[in-house]
Amino acid sequence: MIRLACCLLLLFGIPLAAGWKLNCLRHQPCLASHTSADTGWSILFAVNSTCPLSRQYAPEIRRIIARENGSNRRFHILMVNDSTPDALFAFTKASQVLDTEGNWADRFMIHIVPAVMLYRGNPFYCFRPENVWYQGAIDNWAISLGKHRNRITAPYLLQALLAADSGYRAKPAYTIPVGCYTETFRQ
Repeated sequence: MIRLACCLLLLFGIPLAAGWKLNCLRHQPCLASHTSADTGWSILFAVNSTCPLSRQYAPEIRRIIARENGSNRRFHILMVNDSTPDALFAFTKASQVLDTEGNWADRFMIHIVPAVMLYRGNPFYCFRPENVWYQGAIDNWAISLGKHRNRITAPYLLQALLAADSGYRAKPAYTIPVGCYTETFRQ
């Protein structure tokens, strides 16, 4: 009983006392039409216009979007904690979503930008964690902030897209992205 009380205190008490928001615990019911009818893929790139690594990844994101010609794929650029659109991330085949307060990033459990999420369906209508096929780094080009490889040796997103087209889960299904913490940009 004491162990349960300590776990509840850690789970709810400390984050609330620190002023953290627990937006990911709010659940809105998903309509059956949103989950069963949508068989397309959503590729969501989370970036911030003031994060240097996000800006360095803009040409690679542009290349990935330009080379994908699948009709069942939607591209979204999630501008985390940005209040205005950035022309650097304005791509013709992708929609820009302004996440001024970081609510979408919290809901999708994205805490570092740049990051990518490959989702079965449309996460903006109904988000279910079991529909995330891959989440994390776009590739392994960035080793740390300011340190890069000469060439990409593991294109995580492209491997995940190939696996998804074949009907398999991505391996790895999750990687830890390198970049800027989203809390840094909160206003």
